[in-house]
Amino acid sequence: MRNPDAELRQHLDALYAEKEHMAKEIFLLRETIKELELRIETQKQTLASRDESIKKLMEMLQSKGV
Repeated sequence: MRNPDAELRQHLDALYAEKEHMAKEIFLLRETIKELELRIETQKQTLASRDESIKKLMEMLQSKGV
C-alpha cells in the first residue's frame, strides 16, 4: 500500500520547487523588460537628436538655395 502522506509531500515539494523556479524566471523577465525599455528610450532620444540635426541641415541647404 502506498503512503499518501509521502505522495502528498512529494507533490508539495515539486510544486514549491516549480513556484521558486517561476519566481526566478519572472524576476529575470522583469529585469529584461526594464533594460529593454531603457534601450528603447535611449534609441528614441538618439532618433530625436538625429531628426533635429537633419532638420537643421535641410534648413541650411534651403537657405543657400540648393
